[in-house]
Amino acid sequence: TLETVNRNSEYFKKILNTELSDVSMIFEIRIYGLMVAIDLENEVSKKPIRRELLLKIIARIYSLGCFAGISYTKDVTSSILLFPQFIASKSDLDNIVKIVKTALSEASRG
Repeated sequence: TLETVNRNSEYFKKILNTELSDVSMIFEIRIYGLMVAIDLENEVSKKPIRRELLLKIIARIYSLGCFAGISYTKDVTSSILLFPQFIASKSDLDNIVKIVKTALSEASRG
């Protein structure tokens, strides 16, 4: 139901902001319903990350079992896009956040 989607949206927003707050390459997290964009920036230059790094992060997210899209325009935006299904449970949303955090943490280290 729409009520469930709204509850899950609020939950997803809360855990995204809580669990990803220590990932320094995140510039902004935007969420509308269950649609999410996570904007990434280079920690030094403060510009969007390179396309190659974004693709590496997306590939890692995919290899960990989650499907994610990208939004990339050179020097304008570099974002991870997430679109979980309306039937996603809180456990599913927790798993998505865990996967994204893992991929971003690995990318930050190397």
